[in-house]
Formats: sequence, C-alpha cells, structure tokens
Amino acid sequence: MKSAETIGKRAFEGCENLMSITLPDNLVNLGDSVFIGCISLTSMIILNAETIDEHWFSGSENLISIILPENLKTIWNNTFIHCKSLSSIQIPDNVETIGANAFKGCMSLLSAVLSENLKTIGKNAFADCILLLSIDIPKAETIGAGAFEGCENLTSITLPDNLAYLGDSVFVGCLSLTSMTILHAETIGEYWLSGCENLTSITLPDNLKIIENNAFSYCKFLQSIDIPDLVTFIGANAFAGCEYLRSVILPENLTTIENNVFAGCKLIPSINIPNSVTFIGADAFAGCDSLASFYLKWNSPAVLNGLNIHDLVFNGKKVYVPKETEAFYGYENEESKFKGGLLVPNEYTLEVTADGNGKIISKNDILYKCKSFIPIEANANQGYKFLNWTNQHDEIISTDNFYLFNIERNTVLKANFIINKYNTLISLGSYGGYFTDIDRVYNYNDPLTLEAFPYDNYEFYKWTLNGDSISNEAVHVVTISGNTVNEFKAYFKKLKTETPPVPPIPPLPPESNLDVNNKISVGYAGENLYLTNLDNYVITVHSLDGTLITKFKNNEAEKHINLSSGIYILHAVSSGNRFTTKFIVR
Repeated sequence: MKSAETIGKRAFEGCENLMSITLPDNLVNLGDSVFIGCISLTSMIILNAETIDEHWFSGSENLISIILPENLKTIWNNTFIHCKSLSSIQIPDNVETIGANAFKGCMSLLSAVLSENLKTIGKNAFADCILLLSIDIPKAETIGAGAFEGCENLTSITLPDNLAYLGDSVFVGCLSLTSMTILHAETIGEYWLSGCENLTSITLPDNLKIIENNAFSYCKFLQSIDIPDLVTFIGANAFAGCEYLRSVILPENLTTIENNVFAGCKLIPSINIPNSVTFIGADAFAGCDSLASFYLKWNSPAVLNGLNIHDLVFNGKKVYVPKETEAFYGYENEESKFKGGLLVPNEYTLEVTADGNGKIISKNDILYKCKSFIPIEANANQGYKFLNWTNQHDEIISTDNFYLFNIERNTVLKANFIINKYNTLISLGSYGGYFTDIDRVYNYNDPLTLEAFPYDNYEFYKWTLNGDSISNEAVHVVTISGNTVNEFKAYFKKLKTETPPVPPIPPLPPESNLDVNNKISVGYAGENLYLTNLDNYVITVHSLDGTLITKFKNNEAEKHINLSSGIYILHAVSSGNRFTTKFIVR
C-alpha cells in the first residue's frame, strides 16, 4: 500500500496470520477496527494519521511494539484494548486525547510515556495494565473513572498541577502503589484509591473541597492523613478499613462526616472534631478499637443546637470539650454523657487573695475539676470584719465568709473586709463636773480625746471604760479598739476643804439669768430654755445630783425642754470658752 489515502472500516479484521504491514505516509482516513483480531501482528509503524479510530488494534494480542505518527492528536476508545503483548508505548507530543479503554488489558505494558499536550485520559484508559510500574502525567486536565484501575504493580505516579476533574475509582486496586502527591483537584471521586492496601502516605492538594464515598477505603497501610483546610465534605466509608491509620487532622472548614467514614481504623488513638462540623453520621468511628478520646471544638449553645449527630457516635469514648463550655454540653458530674461519650471536665485554677485587711485560710493555686465545690474561708484582721467575696471582674460571688465555691473557669477570688464601727457613749459616773465630747460612732483605731471639767469644790477622779478604770487624768486620749460599745464615764469627788460652803443662788426672774458681764443669759419659761449669745456652744444640763438631763449643740435662741420644778446646772462649752451657771424651774 504505497499510495492509499483511505483504509476502510474493518479492512483487515480477522487476518489472524498477518504478521506485518507497511502503511503509506499519505494516509488521510483510517476507519474503525481496521486490524481487529489480527492476532499474529507483532509490530507496526504508522507514519501519518491525526486520529486512530475505535478498536483499531483491538485484540491484537501479540502486538509487541508500535510507533505512532508525530501528527497524531486523538487515540479513540478501545484502540489498543487487550493488546496483551504490548510492552511499551510512547504517545506523540501532539496527542490531546486518549479515549476510554484505549490501552485496557495491555497486560505486558511496562511503561507509557504520555505527551506534554495531553488533556484527557478517558475512562479505564489503562485499566488492568497489571505490569505497568510507573507513569508520568505531565498536564492532563481530566482523568476518567477507573483510568488506572487494577494496575497491580503500579508503584508511583505523578499527577499534574492543572487537573480539573478526577473520575471515580481512578486507582482502585493498585495494590503496589505506596505513595502519591496530588497537586490540584477540588474533588476526589468515589473509590479513587480504594483497595490500594500498600499505600502508606498521600499528600492532598490545597484546593481540595470534597472527598467522595470510599475514596480511600481499605488502604490498609495508610498511616496518616492531613486533610486540607478547604475540605467541607467527607463521604461515607471514605477511610473505612484503613487499619494502620494512626493520625488524622480534620480541617477547620469541615461540615460533614458521613456514615462509617473511619470505620475499622483500629489504631487511631484520638481525634479532634472542629467547630465547623454540623453532621456526623452513624458508625462514623465504629470499630476504632484504639480510639479512646474525642476533642470537640464546639464552643457555644447556638452551634451545639444546630448539630445533626448520631446519638451514639461517641459511644463509650472520653469526650473533651473546650474550656468554660462544660455547661453547654450538659456536664453536671463525672457520669455526664454527650452523644454516648463520657464527658471529661477541664481543670481550672483557683487563686484566693485578700484585700490586705485579712488573711486566707483555705487552699490556694491548685487545679480543680470543673464543677468541683471548693471550701474557701478568710479571717479578718483585728478591727475589721468580712464583707464579701468578689471575682476578677469585681462581681460579688458571696457574702458568706465560709463558702463552697463551684468552679467552672480559671478564677481569682478576693476576700474583702471593712473596718469595724464602734458606738461611743460618754456619761457621768458621779456628780461633780462635766465633759466636752458628744456621743458618736468611731472607726477602729480612731483616737478619742476625753476631757473632763470639775465644778467648784470638786476634783476629777477617774475615767472608766465599760466599768474598768483607764486613767486618772482629766484629759486622756484613747484609741478605739475591739468593743462593740465603748462606754466612757467621768468620775468626780468633792474636795476636802475648810472653805465655807457657797451660799445658795438667789432666786432669779423666770426670763433670764445674766452672767457677771451681762453678755450671756440663760432662762426657762413655758417649757422653753432661752439662750443668749451661746450659738455653737455644746450645752449640757444636769440636775443637782449629777444626772444628765440633755445634751445638744446650740444653733438657736430657744430650745424646747420639758423640765420639772427644781434647780439645774447648765454647762456651755465652745473652742476656748466655757460657761457654767444654775437656773431655777418653778
């Protein structure tokens, strides 16, 4: 055939003894199935053809080698299917498409060199090439379902970084494949590497979003998997039966873990569930014999209320939750459960301090399990009393000094104290004088100056505090201390003198009683005590036997006082001035 331009469909079909053929370089059209069933054909050189149609060499089981033309662009479906003796193939650089089943069942194929411009590898294109050891795919954009299914001796493969589509079951049953790096793919289809039991490691692409059902099921010796950050969905059984899988890192954007995803992964010790997960299917972790604990990241009631999780998904395992979220998960005690798992409380620190006016007598700076009740207590320093416990946010926790604190987070508690207040009463212990200070409330440790003044013919004798003598000095400074009521009394006694007694005071008119300078006047009439020029004086009125009748600071000219008939002694004291007189009530 030196000049034929066209060879029709099935032109040499069934020529079982045809061993060789030379094709012209001016061929324009080659029909389908031209050499189908030429079982004795061992080699061929094709000099010119842009397309090799379907089933062209289908069943040429003794074809060992073939040289394809440089202008070839398309190898159609089933072109070399079941060419059992074909040991190698070099695809010309212009080839863009290898059709479905193109080299399926080429059981002796050891190597295949693919073109730089290849865009599409069809469904099952190299399926059951059981001796194929390795393949380099430079730039294919699409790899169809089952493209390398059953390539039992394929140990390595390089996938391009421009892949847009990966079909299902691409490498299913590639028993010798030990590692793989995928540079680009948004979806890994069903059964993609299923049954690749010697696969120990795989690197997934950063742009991956979906891992479909059974994608890595029964990759028995796969030891670890780091799922990229953009993955949101992991399909059912995706890693089921990966018996030696020990390490799983789930991404922060993952929302769905379907049924049985990690079923039978016997060596995973623990797993972190991100806050983004909203669905976990039944038996997602069934048969994970070494899985002892889950670390959950859901951290708010709103997220927990939006979950769709099988009730027993954490059955019998320890469940660790984020700090300060135990209440959201319903934790009350060490028997609390969440979705079948036993909730493990976090431990928190409790630091107990005092404000400087007391001391802590309970334990401090110790780790406690959440919901533990911790006894705390503080003692006030002398002169102070306990007020309350406050936390690090200045919130009042309790007003009980001895308090059982229920810890739920790291907490700093402070005991607060207030200074004691003491009532002070000053009175006369006996007749014979008067004093300056008025009754009031003092703080602990406040100074109080006691000052007593005897009448004529009397002298100061002593001061007492709650009945105990404290001083023989008329002017005495005391410090207020621990008594709730401090009752001070001034005692006087008569002077021993031979001076004749003072004559009685002559009767005075009811309106007034003038001093010797006629500047100050005191009078009583109509149940009113009239005072002139005694503004801002401290006034005390005693009966002749020393009984205190009234005591007040004068700010007005008259004071309503109901006095019975008799003689009374009035003392008026201001800064630097003293005045004493008697007046009569008739």
